Amino acid sequence: VSQMTPMRGTSVYVSNRYLKIEGDQIDCSLPYAGKEDIPHLKTRGEMRMDSKIEFRGTIENYLLQLLPKKKSGVVTFTTKYSGEELKFSITIDNYGKAKIRVTPESRDYIDYEGSVYAL
Repeated sequence: VSQMTPMRGTSVYVSNRYLKIEGDQIDCSLPYAGKEDIPHLKTRGEMRMDSKIEFRGTIENYLLQLLPKKKSGVVTFTTKYSGEELKFSITIDNYGKAKIRVTPESRDYIDYEGSVYAL
């Protein structure tokens, strides 16, 4: 991952961050800059202001859609992180570039861009 764009902000370049997928396993180390959707309903101790999404877990609901006219493919799946469901949508083009959207269950979504490499 080389760039992130928060839902409520501007693009920022990042380094040494990644999203690795192997079989049904995910290894994720991504920065995060977002807020909860409804913070006013929670106490200060319950509010989440994470600055990263770092975990290893299992992928569920995996779907691959090939888009031959656009010379790309879209991979979607869900996984659990810290008691919350995360939805991932990864669009990969013919040149090895990837656009990733991570949508947490109760926080702002965030977009990432980077390159795809075989493991």
